[in-house]
Amino acid sequence: MIPKSMLLGMLKPLLPKLEGFLKDHPKLKENEESRIVMRIEDAEIRIEIYAYEFNDKKEVVSIRQIQDVDPKSL
Repeated sequence: MIPKSMLLGMLKPLLPKLEGFLKDHPKLKENEESRIVMRIEDAEIRIEIYAYEFNDKKEVVSIRQIQDVDPKSL
C-alpha cells in the first residue's frame, strides 16, 4: 500500500490544472469561484468540488459543495 503522504504528493501537482478547468463550472453562480478538495478517508481518495461566494470586499460569504467526484470514474 502506498503511504498517504506519498499519494497526496503525487496528486497535488494536478490540482492547479484542475482548478483552471473549474473556473467555468456550469454550476457556479455570479461572484463564485470553485475549489477542489482532496482528502483520504478510510484508505480511499475523496475528491470534492466546492463553490465559494465572495462579497465586494473579496471575503468568503458562503461555501457549498457542487460536486462529489468518484475517484474510480477518473
